[in-house]
Amino acid sequence: MTLQRGISSAPYLHALAAALTLLAFVAMLGLELVSSRRHEIERAKHEIATQAELLATHVGDRLGKIDIVLSTVARQYPLWAAWPAGQGDDELAAHLREIPDSQSLRVGNAQGSFIFDASGKLSSATVFDRDYFQRLRADPAAGLVLSEPIFARITKNWVITLSRRLASPDGGFVGHVQAAINASQFETLFSQMLKNQGDVVALYDDGIRLVARKPAAPEQLGKKLAATYFESVLASGQTAADYQAVSPLDGVERHFALRKVEGLPLSILVGRSEPDILQEWYVKAQVYGVSTLLLGLVLAALLWAWQRNYRLALRFGDAMETAYLDSERRARTLLDSIPDPAWLRDCTGRFLMVNDAYLAFCGQSRAAVIGRRLEEVWPAGHAAFYRRQDSAVIAANAEHQGVGEQTHADGRRRTYEYVHAPLHDAAGQVIGVAGFARDVTPRKEAEARADYLAEHDALTDLPNRLLLSENIAQTLAGAAGRENRIALLLLDLDHFKHINDTLGHAIGDQLLRELAGRLKKTVFDKDLIARQGGDEFAILVVDWHSVNALAQIAQRVLDAVRQPFIIDDRELLVTASIGISLYPDDGSDIDHLLRNADVALYAAKSAGRNAYCFFKPEMNARVAERVTLESRLRKAIAEGRLLLHYQPQYELASGRMVGVEALVRWQDPIEGLISPARFIPLAEETGLIKPLGEWVLNEACRQAVAWQGAGLPPFIVAVNLSAVQLADPEIVAIVRQALADSGLPAARLELEITESMLLADAERAIAVLEDFRAMGVKLAIDDFGTGYSSFSYLKRLPLDKLKVDQSFVSDLTVDANNAAIVEAIIAVAGKLGLRVIAEGAETAEQVEMLRRFGCDEVQGYYFSRPLPPAEIAGAQQRGTPD
Repeated sequence: MTLQRGISSAPYLHALAAALTLLAFVAMLGLELVSSRRHEIERAKHEIATQAELLATHVGDRLGKIDIVLSTVARQYPLWAAWPAGQGDDELAAHLREIPDSQSLRVGNAQGSFIFDASGKLSSATVFDRDYFQRLRADPAAGLVLSEPIFARITKNWVITLSRRLASPDGGFVGHVQAAINASQFETLFSQMLKNQGDVVALYDDGIRLVARKPAAPEQLGKKLAATYFESVLASGQTAADYQAVSPLDGVERHFALRKVEGLPLSILVGRSEPDILQEWYVKAQVYGVSTLLLGLVLAALLWAWQRNYRLALRFGDAMETAYLDSERRARTLLDSIPDPAWLRDCTGRFLMVNDAYLAFCGQSRAAVIGRRLEEVWPAGHAAFYRRQDSAVIAANAEHQGVGEQTHADGRRRTYEYVHAPLHDAAGQVIGVAGFARDVTPRKEAEARADYLAEHDALTDLPNRLLLSENIAQTLAGAAGRENRIALLLLDLDHFKHINDTLGHAIGDQLLRELAGRLKKTVFDKDLIARQGGDEFAILVVDWHSVNALAQIAQRVLDAVRQPFIIDDRELLVTASIGISLYPDDGSDIDHLLRNADVALYAAKSAGRNAYCFFKPEMNARVAERVTLESRLRKAIAEGRLLLHYQPQYELASGRMVGVEALVRWQDPIEGLISPARFIPLAEETGLIKPLGEWVLNEACRQAVAWQGAGLPPFIVAVNLSAVQLADPEIVAIVRQALADSGLPAARLELEITESMLLADAERAIAVLEDFRAMGVKLAIDDFGTGYSSFSYLKRLPLDKLKVDQSFVSDLTVDANNAAIVEAIIAVAGKLGLRVIAEGAETAEQVEMLRRFGCDEVQGYYFSRPLPPAEIAGAQQRGTPD
């Protein structure tokens, strides 16, 4: 009986052992679930913190790029503030194309009204009452000013504006330049950069007002967030904080990461809720629960079977083994469902379990990996690296995260984010390492591409303003305290706007791309070439040894630009001007070097273009003088203070006056009579040549009709066309209208055009001249002999006359070469059926030689100086002195 009772009690002992085993298994799973839950939350907190830092950096970079444009406009504004709206708008439009994050770019005056707009459309809205405008107005040292979130009066959407103060030479407030970023622009950025689309991202200003949010919350934009931990963080001056709180916007509790945008009154807030964080953990817990239930049922069934008979128990034992194997297969299936490499290794580096993604990663079969040590699976270098990682996790008994590059089995280099975590037994001892690696190569490549695009010009692939500024700052930092010499060359194409206006932006863009390629071949590899915007480029030259060497570089660049460009089977001839500033002579920081190179650039253009110029301190005074002169010229045109004088033109054969050339004069109340050599180049450079030239054309036509009405016999009036006018798509219509308004017959108007204007774009020039010829207008080449003087193109042009430049006429009697050139010009023109007029004749000897060469007409001080309209009648009656 005693033995029987002992035997009968064995199942109970087995049941107790099974129950204890099951409880131990459940406890181990519970501990593992608690540990993995903690790890999931910590990993998510790290992710959102990283995401917040990355977003804060990107927002700062994008706003910094906009600030560079604002600073550039503010720095250059004294040089173009007086431009007509059209030209100022074009300049802003070129800048706006460099900052696609901004929806607008405008310049306002001191009263808060807009005077320039990149869109070309001025709004009557005012910003005088805006807080940001009042701050700029009151504080000369305001720097970059960001507005609170505001509902834009012009575009009718929520924006923040970035503004900089515009100052007069004496520091007075004259207005502001501002850009505006739509809230949706930030939301797009957030969507592109988020790894977890369930995350919430918000951008707040320092007043805790919502600027942008993803998912969007349009009804909350511009509103202040209710008092939260966020507010206390900003009040304490912290720049970063991680915390858990309930969102006052949607009532959801989240883990938040707060990061200030460096140098700006903005903060990024990234949040993720625990349900989102623990999605994978919930699946894992369910699998563990089901597995535990199945194991418990199997154990119960096995014990019950044991009480019935041993054979049945054996069968159930087989079933339990099968269930165990099935459970292992399910665990492996679960592991294989993870698309990225995952693995378990013991403390000796032996593989316990891997998924299919890991096998693809290492290029081995499961049999060649499971049960093998690291050194048996990977090459020695890789194995040593992985073992160091495992050892660090085991020694610290803590999770380790990182990012690294690894070579895939197929030879590709890939970037992975990895997590290594210790595995524990029921007693809490470390028994191995679990690992997971996510392939983030596409994201890293996208981030690298985004970083590249943020620092490079999309059209030419050259570094842009942002990268140039960074390079200058780094170069200056490296040069401080040493003998390093640095030079900044600013290059601007001469009359590039004419190409865009006449041939279209597609041709202009292709020209800029080809120019960028030429510039790369012109300078040394250590030097940096950047596109500043529009047709302006910068070249940073380091470690130069002499001013002569810099001059040679500048001349080499000018020579490269001057070579013909062939674009769409069209030959284009362009030139450039270069301004040069030196470190440390002309400035010890970026702003001074840029500003002084800009001043030198304007000096080069004022000197006639197609030249380089080194900065000199006295140039600042000349630039200020030029700005003042430009303002006075604009006022003179508007108030009608310009006048025309006319120089008679005589026919040598008959001695009678056959025409006059209209020459503009400026009678300034301050300086008196100002030379055309001084104000005409200024008018061409600033765009004033268009209204000035149109006035000259209309006034000359009107005066010619007035002379005829006063009884003078009909004669030709010659009017010079500038390169800007010839490039104007409306020039034919303008001439036709001038003739119609005045009533002057087309045959009595002669338009004078220079050789260089024709050669810049011969095909278009010929088309325009054909239109003039069809109208009956006469055409002459002015200053012939001073340009390329190619007779081959003359036969293609619908011309009536060549004008020999006065530089040849002045030395005609003393320079045999000049005499030969003039004689040749007259002879060839005669063969082509063209009349010839010589300008600048001042002596009887010159006139006699011109008559002997067969010259048709002549003008110059020998016959008459330019005369006011009232004196032309007398000149007409006198004829030539002969």
